Amino acid sequence: LILVPRSEDQHPDHCAAWYFLADALGDVARVHPGLAPDVVNYIVHYDSWPFNDEGAALSPPPGLRGGASGWIDVTLTPEEVRAKRAALRRYRTQMHTMRSFLESFARTNELFSRPAPARVVLPTKSSPCCDK
Repeated sequence: LILVPRSEDQHPDHCAAWYFLADALGDVARVHPGLAPDVVNYIVHYDSWPFNDEGAALSPPPGLRGGASGWIDVTLTPEEVRAKRAALRRYRTQMHTMRSFLESFARTNELFSRPAPARVVLPTKSSPCCDK
């Protein structure tokens, strides 16, 4: 099981992580054609999401489809939500600069999706993460 940000994530480092993984999995498929890891995506940065979502549960970003699988909604227990909030608070430098953004992810659920199969070969002629 591999968890990686979606290619649509608007932070170039997060977007690049998906492209690096897709490129690496292409190499793995050539060497081990029977190996099929389960790739699951998540999104962090997408327009103003999740600031515009005030509900207890996190809704998918407006205008972003759920990938090949549709959105996978994983309900968290109250203990898991508390643990997530505590973990976020440990990132003191990040909390100092973007507390409200980070805390907007401490909801009663997590959202994931599975990508469609992709063929990526790096490097590309232009950046797929900065040209959007």
